Order: sequence, then structure tokens, then C-alpha cells
Amino acid sequence: MNKWNLRFISLIAYGLLGMGIWCNMIFYSTFGGGSSVIYAMIGLLLDLAKIAFVGLIVHFLRDVEQYLAETAFCVMLWLLLSLLSLAAAYGFLSQINERYEAERLKASAIYAQHKAAVDNAQAKLDELAQYALPDTAAITAQIGSLTKANQTLLNSPANNSIGQRTGRSVGQMTSQCTENNWYTGHYCGKVTDNNTSIQQLQARLDGHDQYQSALAHHQQAQQTFGGLTVSGAANQAHSLFINIGLLTNNQAAGVKRWFILLTSLVFEILTSALMFMRYKVIFGSSPASYRVEEATHDMPSPLLEQVKNDITSGRLKSLSFRTLQRTYRVGPSTAEFIRQSLLKAGFARMNENTHQITINNI
Repeated sequence: MNKWNLRFISLIAYGLLGMGIWCNMIFYSTFGGGSSVIYAMIGLLLDLAKIAFVGLIVHFLRDVEQYLAETAFCVMLWLLLSLLSLAAAYGFLSQINERYEAERLKASAIYAQHKAAVDNAQAKLDELAQYALPDTAAITAQIGSLTKANQTLLNSPANNSIGQRTGRSVGQMTSQCTENNWYTGHYCGKVTDNNTSIQQLQARLDGHDQYQSALAHHQQAQQTFGGLTVSGAANQAHSLFINIGLLTNNQAAGVKRWFILLTSLVFEILTSALMFMRYKVIFGSSPASYRVEEATHDMPSPLLEQVKNDITSGRLKSLSFRTLQRTYRVGPSTAEFIRQSLLKAGFARMNENTHQITINNI
């Protein structure tokens, strides 16, 4: 791979990585409240750890026989971190889409209609606020007491102007205080005052009933408006989701969920794949590890001859670092020299893709 291809891959990989880390940090910060920076740092460290494990996987794959357990462990952790990153990417894209739908909903006519209904209900409630908390029991008792007092007065015997009994009640002489005569003027002043008080008290009770009705209407309007803002946004889905839903005979909400999931999944896979290629080029181009010409280790030839004889006889089955170090009790540098010498002598071969060194069938 030439340097320009490597730079192009690196540019795309680092661009995707930086964008992914930034988006995930924004999403994680929404959990923090007052500690949003801490949650953003958690998201940053998790994404960096995921990319670090990609590098470790590439490194251990160079000699998977020696580092099989380490490779499996790194792959497992990379998968776990990738799932977390995928969930964060899905959450971030979902939040962006919710904001878009909320803005479209606020600009719609149905939103304005329901908001006006809530505002009108609130205005009516404010108008009747003076009747919000009356003591209805006490008012009812007062009305009953005044009504009883009026009835007692109207049932009492009426006397004429010289104090003689008429043999009739006040109510009879005044037609329940509706006639305009001497008896009305003499007896009905208190009844009129009581009736005025009763009307005022009854107006307070009627106002309270109107307030309760306005309150129920306001709560209903708010409930309807709240349902509109929560679920009504589904009707404001992006035209892409609506059109795909029409083509596939699906709801726009379902298309949206799958689209966001697919976008997040492709983003995660593409980022890890490009970083894998980037690391593989870096590690694979290291001359210190794979160029036979640069092996400069001095080793007793009897040991090398013994290794060759063991290969010929079939006693040595693997050229991994662990096998060579355990079998011949040598250090890492000597094991590397044995591998490179066997390559040079034709006793071993190297896989061009994985750079694994294995015994050559002779």
C-alpha cells in the first residue's frame, strides 16, 4: 500500500473516529445533569479504549498461536465496547431526530390550535381565580340560615298600624313581600336585606362551580396538548421515513428506528474496520519484526541444527514464540532469531496476509 492510500485511509478513519467520539460525548453528557463533564469523559475513555483494543488485536494476530488467549480477550472486550458505542450512537441520532420532529410539530397548524385552546382555558381560569377556594359548606349554611330567618319572619303574625293583630301572617299581608303597601314597608326591609345577602352568597357558589368546570376544561386541554407533544411528533416524521414506509408498507416510526440502527451499526463497523486496516499497515510494515535480512543475533549453530532436526523428524510442530521458548529454554530474542533463520533456510514460511510463521513441509 503506497503512502497516499495509507494517508487516505487514515484521514477517513480518524475523521470517523473523531466524529463518533464527539457525538458519543454529547450523548453521555445528557445523563450527567450537574456532572455532565464527567459523563462526557466516560464516553471519551470508552471510545478510546475500543480503538486501543483494535490495535491490540492487530498486534496479537501477528502471532495468534502464541497470543491466542490475549487475542480472544481483546476481541471480547472490543465487542462489549462496540455495543456500548453502538447504543450511544443510536441514542444520539434518536435525540437529533426527536428535536427535528419537535420543531416540525411546533410549526404545524394542529400544534397552534391546541396551544390556543390551552391558553384560552388558562385565561378563563385566571378570570375565575377569585372563586377558586371558597368555603362552600359555610356559604351553604349561611344561605340556609338567612332563608330560614326570612321564612320565620314571613310566617309571623302581622299587626296593623295601630298595633292590632290582623289574624294573618306577614307573608299573607305582603304577598311574600312583593306588594307595595304599608305592611311591605314595615316588615319586609329585613327580608330584602337577607335576599340580597343570599344572592351574593349564591353568586360565589355559582362562581366556584364555573371555576371547577373551567379547571376540568383546562386539564383536558393540557392533557390533549401533552399527548400531542409526546406522540404527535410521529406524524411529523421526515419525508424519507414516510416515503420508505409507503414503499415497504410500514409505519414511518418503524422505518425511522431501523434507519437509525443501520446508520449507527455501519458507522461503528466502518470506524473499527478502517482503524484495523490502519493498525495492520503500521504493524505489518515494521522491519524489525518481519525482515529476515535484519536478524543479527548470534546463536550457537548446534541449537539451530537441533531445531532443524526436530522439524525434519516431526518432533517440532509449531514455531510460535511460546513453543520455542518452552522447548529449547531460550529467550524472546533467540526465539525470533530461530524463526527468521528457519525462514531464510527454507524450513519455514510466512503468510503474507497475517505474517504468521509456520513450518514449511519439506
